[in-house]
Amino acid sequence: MPVYGRLPAELKARLKQALPVFLAEKRFIGCAGLTITDEIRLPVAAQACLLVVNRGVGQYDHVRSILIYPAAFITRHEHRDDAGVHTWEEKVLSGESWTEGRVILSWDDVEEGLETGADACNVVYHEFAHQLDQADGEANGAPTLDDAESYRRWSNVLRKEFDQLQRRLAAGEATLLPEDAAENAAEFFAVATEVFMEQPAELRARHPALYEELSRYYCLDPVAWARR
Repeated sequence: MPVYGRLPAELKARLKQALPVFLAEKRFIGCAGLTITDEIRLPVAAQACLLVVNRGVGQYDHVRSILIYPAAFITRHEHRDDAGVHTWEEKVLSGESWTEGRVILSWDDVEEGLETGADACNVVYHEFAHQLDQADGEANGAPTLDDAESYRRWSNVLRKEFDQLQRRLAAGEATLLPEDAAENAAEFFAVATEVFMEQPAELRARHPALYEELSRYYCLDPVAWARR
């Protein structure tokens, strides 16, 4: 983890406390012939735990298994339109998050995220942000918050940022958040989490309200690490 060396000592200590709990509670499953080793389990667990290091690894109590493929994998999903017509759609993915507490990752993409660390493209952050969103059984871009006022503020800020991103993309303007963040509220939260963790200074400078909301939720200030 490139970020690990920049973490304050207290965060490193909390991360080391969270890791054994996460590793003991979650089942890692190798797919398509991949053998799960500590070299695979540890960086996945460490990045997942870093997101909740100040909130507690209990945020992932609903997560049961982490399936890891050697590389990008193909998924096949059934869709039914209003007329009742069934179709199947195949996608090549680097990660996927299921509401049943299951995360699927491509090890090639996990490694790429570890090697770069500052391109705001991190499949572990992305999929575990989805899990935090899905903790209540629904993927709607709103993780579990403390009270009604927190939900109101979260909804106002993220809706405004989401709408603004869609307008800018439609106008052909350059944006910090990539195009896939404009797909829906759940994707916006997951992609914004990647940017928050890997390009925090840019996010705070260009989207201060979004940065503040994510910082309040995660109880983290990644900008402070960037200076170290």
